[in-house]
Amino acid sequence: MKTVVLTPSTHGLPAGWSARQFRDTASRAAAAWSYPQVPCGLTVTVAEPSDAWRAAPDGTNLLVVRQGSWCHNDRCGPQSTFPWRATAMTTAYPAGATGTAVKEGDVEINGAAFRFDEVAQVSSSRGAPEWHVPLEAVLVHEIGHVLGLRDACSGGLRAGGQPVISDCTPAERERVMFAGGRQSILSPADVGELCEMYPPADRQIRVGGGVAGVAPPPAVGIWLGVAIGLAALALAVRRVLTTRGRHG
Repeated sequence: MKTVVLTPSTHGLPAGWSARQFRDTASRAAAAWSYPQVPCGLTVTVAEPSDAWRAAPDGTNLLVVRQGSWCHNDRCGPQSTFPWRATAMTTAYPAGATGTAVKEGDVEINGAAFRFDEVAQVSSSRGAPEWHVPLEAVLVHEIGHVLGLRDACSGGLRAGGQPVISDCTPAERERVMFAGGRQSILSPADVGELCEMYPPADRQIRVGGGVAGVAPPPAVGIWLGVAIGLAALALAVRRVLTTRGRHG
């Protein structure tokens, strides 16, 4: 069973949020990817908040909000300024890695343009646009990138940061890894892709729900077999290349 630990930062907390509230929200998002909520060989836990703020390959999977500027490590430039309408960006290490090749990932959250709530709504206040979005759903998506999953059905980003999703199917739009969505519950395709990368340690999964040695409970076996089948089909149809090792 693989364990991935996330560390929330106390740097630039969302407006009105305490460090404990941020950690609790991250813990709920992490649980969505963890056994036993999903039948894969993976648990995702959240450490106590830290004052670390810099995204770097330092052995820590950092969750940090950027409030003053929406740039990698608060340093803006041609290669480090993030798309304005991206709610968050994840940098994977080694650069450009996906799948189980990802050894670490840092999530930077766009507190400069967005206000994070439990309910999504659009602010009508004057001045710079500030959208209200549910932080838990944003974190569920970004944690998927930390674990090595790519965006589902994305043809890249528009100049403003919006994903190109015009040809996405309804099933793809239901995935938490759908770049334009706000889902917080994994779809069968999300679970299937995760279990393909992190199979249960005590069993060999094959499409159809069968296992070597130990038979799963019928409901779990059928559900997991369908999930893995859908994921395999989705991966065969579309493999999305990442840009500079970062995902939105």
